[in-house]
Amino acid sequence: MTTTPLSDIDHLVWQPGQLELDRSRILAFARQVGCADVDELGAAANEDPGWFWGYVADWLQLEWQREPTSVFDQLDAPHNTKWFPGGALNITDNAVDRWIRAGRGNDTALPWELENGSSGRWTFTQLPTKSTGSHEV
Repeated sequence: MTTTPLSDIDHLVWQPGQLELDRSRILAFARQVGCADVDELGAAANEDPGWFWGYVADWLQLEWQREPTSVFDQLDAPHNTKWFPGGALNITDNAVDRWIRAGRGNDTALPWELENGSSGRWTFTQLPTKSTGSHEV
């Protein structure tokens, strides 16, 4: 079996151009929180994870069934960190149901394309939901 060095396949990996970057949601988020670009955002996130994830939750406009008491409880033992302790949310409600309540039920929730080239879309209303209540985060 032969392997190809990663340096030889870089040209096969799509890289976004400036046009795509300029209209990306991650860059819009970075600028909203005061960062010039995604690299600066990454550095800020590494420096202060609580600040970053707090902004992410706000930016996503998560609808909590119970507000968390903080963004995290500790970072000294990362594998034991509890994120958004005390909080409870229903991911189905946040991903689907809230958009229907907001009047966006007929908006595209999920575009799809099959191997044979056929494509289509499912709206938020078409997505089956089985909201069974909130869960601790």
